[in-house]
Amino acid sequence: MTTTLTHALTLTALLASPALLAQSVLLHEPFTGGQFTAGFTVEAGPTSACSWVFAPDAINETTFNQDYAGAIPEGGSMDEFFAYIDSDVCTSSSSEIVDSYMVSPAFDASGPGPITLSFDHQFRNFTGSTATVQVYNGTVWTDVAHWTSDVGYPNPVAYEVIDITAATGSSAVAQVRFRFYATWDWWWALDNITVVQGAVGLDELHAQHALKVFPNPTNDNLNVRLDGYDAASVTVVDATGRVVLEQRMMSTIPVSHLRDGLYAIVLRDSHGKRIARAPFMKY
Repeated sequence: MTTTLTHALTLTALLASPALLAQSVLLHEPFTGGQFTAGFTVEAGPTSACSWVFAPDAINETTFNQDYAGAIPEGGSMDEFFAYIDSDVCTSSSSEIVDSYMVSPAFDASGPGPITLSFDHQFRNFTGSTATVQVYNGTVWTDVAHWTSDVGYPNPVAYEVIDITAATGSSAVAQVRFRFYATWDWWWALDNITVVQGAVGLDELHAQHALKVFPNPTNDNLNVRLDGYDAASVTVVDATGRVVLEQRMMSTIPVSHLRDGLYAIVLRDSHGKRIARAPFMKY
């Protein structure tokens, strides 16, 4: 197992710790390091001319086609690592078909509480291309979202939150997949695919999406931004859930005294209610 994959899996487990969350994280795919970290796979139709690839594989404003102008997808929580499929680059005529799926591993949706899917994305439509999100209940795939016009283009990218409870059918082997169908068209880019189970309000999901911590990893200071929310205090916990730091909210949190390892930062309001949380690495 690679170091990047080990860290990604540990961070996912840390996010799912009962000490931090009222809900459980069933799936989290941030494409860290320009690769799948949560067991996603790619399945292409029998006549598909191309398939999903990763940024930052030689990506720049020319190789990621934007009619050779503009910027690569960015905004929200989308960073330099994401997955995308660009039929305008990988095909050369309208007679070529692109039909490719990015498929999650199975996750257990049989427990209590709603199941929510969220992700960042940018879909650039042209001449009938489509972007579809589907959910598997152990027997059939069900469409839960479908786009035929631009979403999150131009930047900033869009943030989607979808209730997939009914579509999973409480299956212990539920899955999600992202299908891009096009000819000589444009692209779909995705990042931060997350499935959570349990009661969680949309406001908390939006706050979670708005939270930025950087640099990550860090050696001395961790910068924290949560625009639009009134955070009063900061708590840092280690990978076991032990509190290692508590203080009032500041834009820069000193962490040089912490041992090297994985941590999570938790922001709360003046009443002690959790607003958002994020993992980070100290080295």
